Amino acid sequence: MAKLDFCCPNGHEQLDMMVRYGERPPCQDCGATMEILWASSFPNVIPDTFGTPLVVEHFGDQPETFTSRSEHRRRTKELGLRVRDEHCSAPGTDKNRNVSRWV
Repeated sequence: MAKLDFCCPNGHEQLDMMVRYGERPPCQDCGATMEILWASSFPNVIPDTFGTPLVVEHFGDQPETFTSRSEHRRRTKELGLRVRDEHCSAPGTDKNRNVSRWV
């Protein structure tokens, strides 16, 4: 299902509603098939902005506050860092080819 914005081709109404993919509802006034205007926000898409600001205390001397993921990602890249760098061990061992020694 998708949330889409529809309008009547005869200009009667404009609304947004959840419909099955490919389904186009009729206008309640004239019965004409509604046209899709554009896709609204989908519930399975993660928004770029944080609900509450993200405060990172390990980028430097002072804490830095970020209001969006793209802003945080840009600053992380500027510092030459990577977010959530996870290393998996080789099957059947605790060795990791990405770690040469533990300090």
